[in-house]
Amino acid sequence: MSEKSVSSTAFTVLQGLLYVGLYSSHKYLVSEETRINAQKILSMSQEGAKRLSQCNSALYHKVADVQEWA
Repeated sequence: MSEKSVSSTAFTVLQGLLYVGLYSSHKYLVSEETRINAQKILSMSQEGAKRLSQCNSALYHKVADVQEWA
């Protein structure tokens, strides 16, 4: 991986942290600072912005809820 490329895994981790911090029943595990930083990092790139909008969609919430119980 080059210095300027971003790992898909990194986006997935940030998206997961943000989802848990905002919408999960376990949101107390993610600090406000972590949520804010995850949003900032995701908003800084095209792929990150896409992940950020996914995280805010109702469909993503349903999928994440199912995955959480799987």
